[in-house]
Amino acid sequence: MSDLGTKPETTKMILSRVEDWTSDYKEDCYIDIRAYGKPERTRDFVLGGMEDVQKAFADYDLVANIRLETYEGERYFHVPPKQVFPSSVESVQNYL
Repeated sequence: MSDLGTKPETTKMILSRVEDWTSDYKEDCYIDIRAYGKPERTRDFVLGGMEDVQKAFADYDLVANIRLETYEGERYFHVPPKQVFPSSVESVQNYL
């Protein structure tokens, strides 16, 4: 995601397994991304990045339904945990 102008330490992706949620079309996971809205993150730019994320999951034979919501900095509130735990792609792959 760093290609999207994001920082790995602040980028968060919410991933849910959803094999049994949808009958209209096949999806393996639902991905909810929240991003800071910046002028340079145009609709086309963001949609292109979302397609890249979708392709990354497809590389593992997973159909990803992706939603991205932008927010304004002054309207964003966050209380982080007191301790930061390391994360890795491997831990996400283990979940999948």
